[in-house]
Amino acid sequence: AESVRARCVIGADGARSEVARQCVPGAEKTKYVFAYHEIVQIPAQLPAGYDPSRCDVVYRGELSPDFYGWVFPHGDKASI
Repeated sequence: AESVRARCVIGADGARSEVARQCVPGAEKTKYVFAYHEIVQIPAQLPAGYDPSRCDVVYRGELSPDFYGWVFPHGDKASI
C-alpha cells in the first residue's frame, strides 16, 4: 500500500465517494442523487447563448433535484 501526505484532499469521485467513505465519519448517511445526462448533436444554427468553448453549470432547483444542471461541449455534440 502507498501513502501520500497532503494538507487538503478534494474527493471529486461521485455520489458514493470512496474518498468520503475512507475519510469522513458518517459519509454513508449522506443523501445523494445520481446524475442523468444525454449526449446530443449540436444544431448547425447554434442556440442563443451557446458557446462551444465553454462548460456551463446552471444552479436552478427546477432543473434537477440536486439544484444544478450542466452543458459540456464535445465538438459537434454536448453532454447535457
